[in-house]
Amino acid sequence: MRIWVTLMLVACTTPDDELDDSTGELASAEPAERFNADPFKPTNGAVPYECIFPAQSSNVSLAGRFADGATTFYSWRALDWSGTTCQPGQLRVARWERLAIDGEPAYVMRGGGGSNADEVFGNGGIRFAHVLASALAKQTSLLTADIPGRVGRAPAACSGALYTIDPARGTTADLSALYYKPDQPSSSGAKWDNYGDQAGTGPRAYAYMLWTWPVKPDGGENAGGGQIRAILPAGEHVRVCNVAPVYLPMYRAGSRASVGRVKVVYARARTGDDDIAYGWVAVAWRYDGDDWHYFVD
Repeated sequence: MRIWVTLMLVACTTPDDELDDSTGELASAEPAERFNADPFKPTNGAVPYECIFPAQSSNVSLAGRFADGATTFYSWRALDWSGTTCQPGQLRVARWERLAIDGEPAYVMRGGGGSNADEVFGNGGIRFAHVLASALAKQTSLLTADIPGRVGRAPAACSGALYTIDPARGTTADLSALYYKPDQPSSSGAKWDNYGDQAGTGPRAYAYMLWTWPVKPDGGENAGGGQIRAILPAGEHVRVCNVAPVYLPMYRAGSRASVGRVKVVYARARTGDDDIAYGWVAVAWRYDGDDWHYFVD
């Protein structure tokens, strides 16, 4: 379907001839919906994260890791959360899986609202990153068996384009005023710039690989946003899989009329330890009728 329908949130999964660089074999691609979930939650109702103190004092700076194993340019210290059950100083550790990074198991440290005593690069909230298992006071149990359907799993093939992550290339000020949900107030956090460059004033651009889209498989409104699986720095390579891409609408504040779309592809990334993760990566966006802005090279 190539038409955006006003008054509905519609996910378009057919190829776009102007940006058909994903697999070259889209006729045999697996359906995109097969690798998304509605909603993305553990089927047993368990909380998808655990609040864990650092192995050292919460007043000691703790650096995260990018998926390639490099140390992040930001660190965490004396975290003070808002809107979660975590106590001050605790890390909000995702329970979905462990990935091998920098020679040991690592989890995603789920960021969000609140404050971080170490933040000096103008970020508006606590940042996401991978946290090494050795940096935690305890390990958490995993919910891997509860991940629904084919979400985050290997498709039949990944023989598409090899992209290099370059989120600063396609992130413009316009994205901060474009939303992935309709009828949003200007204060809403459901903005498409959440999936562009997350560096802010930091020295290395980075973006996210997602378990799921920020909308439901049927195009309906999601209660939250995309679930983050991996933190991909500029220069990281991802291989596009033989899964149909999706084109998700963009809205202005207070409107239900789509003004453009974002292309999201299912891709494979490798950690610095050659562990493999599959997920959704935003690769480009555009206003209807205008040129594409690319997040990749």
